[in-house]
Amino acid sequence: MEGPTSVSALIHAATMVAAGVFLLARVYPVFNADVKLVITLTGTFTAFMAATIALTQNDLKKILAFSTISQLGFMVAAMGMGAYASALFHLTTHAFFKCLLFLSAGVIIHEMQHLKEKFHLEIDPQNILNMGGLRKALPVTFATCIVAALALIGLPLTSGYLSKDGILIQAFEWAEERSIFYKIIPISILITSWLTAFYIARFMFKVFWGESKLKKIVPTFDLHLSKENKFFIWPMLFLALFSLYPVFSLNPLLYEQSWLFKGFLTADYFERENLYHTVIPAAVNIIAILVVYLAYLKYVKQSINWFPESSFLFRLSYNQWYIDRFYGNDVVKTVVWISQKLYAFDRLVIDGFVNLLAKTGLLLAVISKWMDRYLIDGLVNFIAFRVRDIGSFARSFQTGKVQQYLLGMLLVILSIYLFKTLI
Repeated sequence: MEGPTSVSALIHAATMVAAGVFLLARVYPVFNADVKLVITLTGTFTAFMAATIALTQNDLKKILAFSTISQLGFMVAAMGMGAYASALFHLTTHAFFKCLLFLSAGVIIHEMQHLKEKFHLEIDPQNILNMGGLRKALPVTFATCIVAALALIGLPLTSGYLSKDGILIQAFEWAEERSIFYKIIPISILITSWLTAFYIARFMFKVFWGESKLKKIVPTFDLHLSKENKFFIWPMLFLALFSLYPVFSLNPLLYEQSWLFKGFLTADYFERENLYHTVIPAAVNIIAILVVYLAYLKYVKQSINWFPESSFLFRLSYNQWYIDRFYGNDVVKTVVWISQKLYAFDRLVIDGFVNLLAKTGLLLAVISKWMDRYLIDGLVNFIAFRVRDIGSFARSFQTGKVQQYLLGMLLVILSIYLFKTLI
């Protein structure tokens, strides 16, 4: 679904991709427990897989695209676990901060394209490996992008904290009275939340911190404050405002106090009556902050190298779990091979049989035409000609002279008499 960043911000972040979650919400009452479990497993796996892929991508919009897939997995998993209101709450909050991230990406790409043309560079303006230090050139974009990133991580005082907090807490409550197998689901969602903190921190540090990577290409390169277009700034400021908690709740820590949460049908609602409501948010945010610091050490300070690019896990993430390669090499090629064989069968067997029938039909038509022309029409014409000749011969006797008729009758009678006499 590649497209301009404005399209990505509106459709790919908040509207079209969210249609599946909205559809689940609309038909939610028809699902039984087994279907909900399948939905939960699908959403959990999707969230985890997409988050791991986003960890190593270098394309600016691709990171955000996989982040969107991961967040949609959160919502779908929440739907399956009965956290109906939290899923729709997160769908709403996610629309604002992810739209802001995509718009920020558009401004960043616009600035990189400007630098590319100014210095006549052969670079990809969407590759974060070519960026760095852009907070000096794009201060407003940097500030609003920080708000969106914090909301995506789900840190306090943001709308993302309220909605994601509800999903995480209700995930553990959902698994509380089930077997140990079900505990894997909330733990996976929790780990995915920390992976989210890492990849968005990597995104921010690669793009806005440090020195620009373009200095390695152009030694005289120097970033200067860009005049950010007001048509960019005002929508971003508006979205940044809606990424903060006061828009949805006056209480920054209790998702149940959100007017939006209260407005939804809270199917299978869990009361706030256990330690999960305290332990989970604390654990999520403390470890998320540590993960962000870990990303800072790796990508800004470059003091640790815990994730070598030669490792299998890195290659698995960078190659998107080899799903595209498997799809392209196995599924697509297999389908193309089968299509080619079916095409050959259709052309040689089906078309050959049809063409044989057509030629046979033409041959039978030629034979039928010859028989019709020379046998049927010949016999009919022969009879017609003979009838005509007999008629012409008989007509010669019809002269209209009575004497000739009497003479003829006399001759016939005499002939019969002589014939009888002689016999």
